[in-house]
Amino acid sequence: MTLISTAKRSIAAIRGHLFFNISIFILCSIVISSFLILRFESGYAESQIKTVNDAVWWSAVGISTIGIGNVLPESTSGRYLTLFLMIVGVIIFSIITAKIASVFTEEEVKEDLSRDIKVIEGDLHKVEHDIEHEVSVDDRVIEEKLGVLEKRLGEAEKAKNSPNSS
Repeated sequence: MTLISTAKRSIAAIRGHLFFNISIFILCSIVISSFLILRFESGYAESQIKTVNDAVWWSAVGISTIGIGNVLPESTSGRYLTLFLMIVGVIIFSIITAKIASVFTEEEVKEDLSRDIKVIEGDLHKVEHDIEHEVSVDDRVIEEKLGVLEKRLGEAEKAKNSPNSS
């Protein structure tokens, strides 16, 4: 398996429901936190967050956990919102990282399982062959012993029916 094919499968998996849901969640978080920070900071003249653009920038920086620090909230509510947004960002990007890692790990696990199944099937085939061989050997031994017994029984019946035996 090449790195390119693994990367293609990874991208396809990420594009699935999880990626869409997380993208919507990030977008909603940015919109809601931008609205809230504008409300919280509107009463502070020294606040650096005065416009929608400032609020969106602050939200994007906060949720991405970059924390550039050039736009800081002045209000206590704004600072708690910043803390909450950072925690949400860490959780979101942890989920994305885990999903990407699971795609690579899943492929390796599938390959390992496939190899293990082939080994087990080979061992099973060998055991079946060994059992068939043992059974055929045992059948021959039993047939030989039955042949000997039949011969002795035949000889015993001849001896019993012969005129000299009375």
